Amino acid sequence: MERIILNKRVDKLTLKQVLLEVFQSSIEQSKIEIDEIKIIGDITEMADIEEHTRLVCEVSLCQNDEFMFMLSISILDEQLWTENDIEVASKICSKLGCKALIEDVNELAPSIMFLVHPDGRYEHITVDPDALGGFPVEDSYFKG
Repeated sequence: MERIILNKRVDKLTLKQVLLEVFQSSIEQSKIEIDEIKIIGDITEMADIEEHTRLVCEVSLCQNDEFMFMLSISILDEQLWTENDIEVASKICSKLGCKALIEDVNELAPSIMFLVHPDGRYEHITVDPDALGGFPVEDSYFKG
């Protein structure tokens, strides 16, 4: 799944709950449990993933003033796979009441992205890709 960059900071528990709801509603035949979702702040934490984990969400921060909270969702169980990234981003935005940027895989230019609104609308916009470079977050980031 592509990156989803939110314009809202989300705590770990809320993010886990939203991902649970989004993926349960998207893939009804494959129920997912909250303990099967892992939120990490750095890709190096993938080594500590439990065997029963079905979905991992790596959180990074961006240097962008508005869109700063980047999610990289890795689906480890093919039963949870969905081909509609915009639908997943739209559900996340709706549940969190925020906007998101996602890459348009059909575009060759990395500066062309979809802007997804909380009401499900989306549009193409041009962004500065350098301002969207992510850097890892420490676990302490979620404690504040």
